[in-house]
Amino acid sequence: MSGLPHIALAPMRDVVAALWKKGSRVEKYEDRPGVLIEAVVQEADRRNQADNIPGLDAWLLIYDEFASWCVSLASITAYKMRTYPTKPVPAPLKAYCLISGALCTHLFAVRKLVLSGFDVPAKQVLRSFVEHLDVLNLLVLRPELAEEFQRAETPEASNEFWNRYVRRGKVRKDLYGEIASALGDDQSAIEEWRSWRREEDTILSMAAHPTSIGCFMSICVPGADESEAWLGLFGAKGDVSTRTLRYAIYALTDLLVMHYFPFGEQGHFDRPAVIEFDPNDEFHRHVKDGRKVLFGLLHYVSSYANTHPELSAERSIDHWFADHEGE
Repeated sequence: MSGLPHIALAPMRDVVAALWKKGSRVEKYEDRPGVLIEAVVQEADRRNQADNIPGLDAWLLIYDEFASWCVSLASITAYKMRTYPTKPVPAPLKAYCLISGALCTHLFAVRKLVLSGFDVPAKQVLRSFVEHLDVLNLLVLRPELAEEFQRAETPEASNEFWNRYVRRGKVRKDLYGEIASALGDDQSAIEEWRSWRREEDTILSMAAHPTSIGCFMSICVPGADESEAWLGLFGAKGDVSTRTLRYAIYALTDLLVMHYFPFGEQGHFDRPAVIEFDPNDEFHRHVKDGRKVLFGLLHYVSSYANTHPELSAERSIDHWFADHEGE
């Protein structure tokens, strides 16, 4: 292209400036029309860091405890796979390592999106996180399927695996059936839990597909700072994200409740160990003992949510819509 600097010899900034000068007679890069995205991102980061939302901060602290537990799980499975004495590594161990690592990447991505004020994209990533978690739970329950999971490397094969074993709550049905058998005859708690999970999954689906409400909440973030004019599409941290973080936390309890994973159990469930527990290993202790801490946090939240409004994931959202009714 005549008049343009060679892309290999000039910074891309000069290429863009030359294109604007050629096409619109803009003399300087800074004078081109439109917003400077880098400046918008910097201002959004400044605003979000300065915005104090007690409820979101409380749930973020809990979320980080769960995410840290997942990192420890991914660490011990990765170390076990790397140091396994014989090759090839057993398919279940390899699958546990890969999926638990993927769970961590999703959790970090959700956290970054929430704190950057992009709750709807965070919910989209969360939906993928929940799907990965369902597959991990499946392979914990049925480790014999790990080889089939690894062979599903094409879109057709992966879809077939998903439809056969995971789709429409098949994994959860098996898992909750196992839990129910341990609880006894009263199935009301399990049914209530399954109903709540379906409701939250519906919200994630609405975030993943184009909907009017999803688009609205992308640009008008419930619970965001409204003291100054600022478009939510630039990133606006808000109370609405407490629900996003909460669902990630509670979805993980399906994995936590399988306390025999990965160290095994000789007793009611009689499951062999995937990894032998080492009491001298910090990450081993975190995975084993951390379960008690995480369930203790959930018990605290459920016990005090009514008297501590900041722990309610819906309260602030409902108030926001009530305050803006008719606008």
